[in-house]
Amino acid sequence: MSCQRFGRQRTAAPARLTRSSLTDGGAGPGGAGGGRLRPLRGEDLPDVVALRQQVFRFSERESPDRLAAYLERIFCRHPWPDEELPSLVYEDERGRVAGFLGVIPRPMCFQGEPVRAAVATQLMVAPERRGLVGRRLMRTFLTGPQDLSLSDTANETGRRLWESLGGSISVIHSLFWTRTLRPCRQLAARIARGPVLRAALFAARPVLAAADTLAARLPASFTQDVPPGTVEALDADTMAARLPELAGPRALRPVYEDGSLTWLLSLAAEKAVVRPAARGARARSDGGGGGVVPVLLSQRRRRRGGAATRRPEVHGDARAATPAA
Repeated sequence: MSCQRFGRQRTAAPARLTRSSLTDGGAGPGGAGGGRLRPLRGEDLPDVVALRQQVFRFSERESPDRLAAYLERIFCRHPWPDEELPSLVYEDERGRVAGFLGVIPRPMCFQGEPVRAAVATQLMVAPERRGLVGRRLMRTFLTGPQDLSLSDTANETGRRLWESLGGSISVIHSLFWTRTLRPCRQLAARIARGPVLRAALFAARPVLAAADTLAARLPASFTQDVPPGTVEALDADTMAARLPELAGPRALRPVYEDGSLTWLLSLAAEKAVVRPAARGARARSDGGGGGVVPVLLSQRRRRRGGAATRRPEVHGDARAATPAA
């Protein structure tokens, strides 16, 4: 999702950081009451973790300590510090953290000129405070000094809130896709709900494996040929140096300096993402293992008949059943 502010004028430090704007409260159900917005502090992390565990059912990091360490790394120790673009918390009249919005500044380049972007994520509000608190957090973010505001992976409530505040939806960047490598096992896993069906799926694994082997031999099967060349580990410095070439004529692209791409890829590596660089040997990925493996989508430039084209490359663990972007 994106929300743009046109014009080249820079604003001063956001008014949200002044005492008057951070302490004004709302009234009524879901209102801010006597609470205030303020920048996130390190000592808030345990309260933010508790709020997240109350609001969101699923987390890749179930331990409170691991989740706190992750949030600190993302919102307090990222490589783009900007005092004017802090993450925000809503503190109620009793001093408790009852709302949070993570903010990550991102330097970018638009048509060759530097722009100041900011990414909003992890909006959460205590159930008894839902309503104006979430709207106030998001509105405060959008009125900040950034030139471009972005967010991602919003649910339907977040999408409606974003659009009500003037944001727009980038549909093409909101797509998730899967490439099936083991169709029989994937289909069985999708319909296996409940302990009885899961037990039946476990017992049927040999039959499903045989069926997947046959499916892989069909014309236009679920296997994928890797383009001719060699596959090497891709380091962050090489990727950052080649980014302008790979980005091609795109008007907007990120800027990576001072090891920021290394930091970003280290987070991706925690999700078991494979990121090879293809340089020239043929290989096949016939599938194996099971489940869904997330992959990063990279691009390359290919010349056909003198014209340069770009084609997405999918690289995943050869044991993956279903890479998902």
